[in-house]
Amino acid sequence: MVESDEAWIDELRSSYKSGAHNQFILHGNVYDSFFIRSEEKLLGLVPFISEEILSGFDAILTYDLAKGVRIRKGGDDLAKVTNRPVSSEETVRSPAAALRELDRLLLSAVNVARIRGGSPCKVAVVIEDAHLVVPFSGGRSRDHELSRLALTLRNWASDGALREHPLATFLTCENFSDLHPLVSRNPRSHTVEVPLPGPNLIGEALIAYRKRFPKAFGKEPEKQLAEQLSGVALVSVEEAVRMANLSERPIEGADVAELKKSLIENDARDLIEFIPPSKNFSNMAGSEAIKKWVSKDLQNWREGRLRAVPKGYLLCGPVGTGKTFLAECMAGEAGVPTVALKNFRERWVGTSEGNLEKVFRILRALGRCMVFVDEADQALGRRVSEGDGGLSGRLYSMIAKEMGKNENRGRIVWILASSRPDLIEVDLKRPGRVDVKIPILPTSTTAESMELIRALLRRNDLVLSDEEARSLEENAPLLMTAGAAEALAAKVMRLQVTSERKTAEVLSEMLKNYQPSVPKAVIEFQIDLAVREATDIELVPEYFQNRRNTKPHTEIES
Repeated sequence: MVESDEAWIDELRSSYKSGAHNQFILHGNVYDSFFIRSEEKLLGLVPFISEEILSGFDAILTYDLAKGVRIRKGGDDLAKVTNRPVSSEETVRSPAAALRELDRLLLSAVNVARIRGGSPCKVAVVIEDAHLVVPFSGGRSRDHELSRLALTLRNWASDGALREHPLATFLTCENFSDLHPLVSRNPRSHTVEVPLPGPNLIGEALIAYRKRFPKAFGKEPEKQLAEQLSGVALVSVEEAVRMANLSERPIEGADVAELKKSLIENDARDLIEFIPPSKNFSNMAGSEAIKKWVSKDLQNWREGRLRAVPKGYLLCGPVGTGKTFLAECMAGEAGVPTVALKNFRERWVGTSEGNLEKVFRILRALGRCMVFVDEADQALGRRVSEGDGGLSGRLYSMIAKEMGKNENRGRIVWILASSRPDLIEVDLKRPGRVDVKIPILPTSTTAESMELIRALLRRNDLVLSDEEARSLEENAPLLMTAGAAEALAAKVMRLQVTSERKTAEVLSEMLKNYQPSVPKAVIEFQIDLAVREATDIELVPEYFQNRRNTKPHTEIES
């Protein structure tokens, strides 16, 4: 491994050697495979830390619900030191029995060392899937047995006698929020996030894979493949290599991007979805001021002026104005992976928080990326919540913390979209989290409306001449949104095809009978909200600029 991928291991070693901690909570990418550089082999987390970190310990014990207590190393030595047999998995599978047995062993080792003196027996204990042994209960549980188990684990880190003994305990879980608070909030425990592998580590693994699976590789260098596969778990990379070797279809070229997309979406369990870079600003009609502003930001990003890159954007405006379309164009212009945050909320206690933790791990591993959150006023939660056990408040806190991290500037850019920005917490959309607020507004003149309609007709291969457009322009509605124009263009196409009439004739009839699908009062209200949110007056079309100083319209529900 290389230095950047060894950071979490170095953190463990230094924390233990300094005597600051003897209990470590490992969370994050704990179900991945881990690469042993010297032997060019992959191991699971427990065998990996046994070789890389715990090689100097005399005895290593592990426990999980399925296999019970297991002796990985030094069972006989530990039995001699403690003068008691070390029970095996067949007798201690239940959490209560297992932790009681392990607790007795540890205390016996400490007491014997005190009495006999000499060199003490160095003991390490690993509790795998600790969230299944001492799960988070949402603060509503009065299960005294669960609390007793959590206190046992907490005491291993807090008890003075145990802290003086050469003892190390490790608790593994995918999501830190899934642990019982008596364990997760123990100041004596040290929390270490196991990251997804970086491109350097993936590259080293690919070099080893090429020797074993030569038919999975073409001429593309491992380093180049690794850069493109950044953010993918090693276990997923190995699966892809094995399948490519079997099918004798090398992993290279355009296939890599699609492979990365499918692997990460599979690992993320439908929590995120990649936005394909199929659009850019050339596909977007009008909005020149917005395109100019965002293009400058993206240029700064590409050229490495990261302090000038916004942490986030808020795209606000009435429903149907094209906020999602603008985000898709930004994805194409940026040239970096762009993901849409999907529904991460679930009914089970702690699951929603765990989903968010997983999403954040993937985003950090992707390197530079953009994150799109549609309907942000609904998706991101509230600071104060009622009726959901505090879930919305916890999710809000997690998202706000992640968006505000200074180390994420120039690495993760958030794009929030909402027609009701007033419902987004002020603290979430403040500078330092959302630096640029862009109003996406409907047309302000009949000429703009007609140009929008023509652009959407052209997508359907329907052509309207300049002369025909001018003749119909006076009937074009004001305050037309992109969504309304797209629906109108679809109706024109349907009638034009079925009646074999000219496009201009059909469109003229549609315009005379046009009725907006969203009440004008709602549109006006949402325009006012967007104008007042705008970061800079130059982002607001001149027609709407005076709304910053007038009394806002009142919303009328449709």
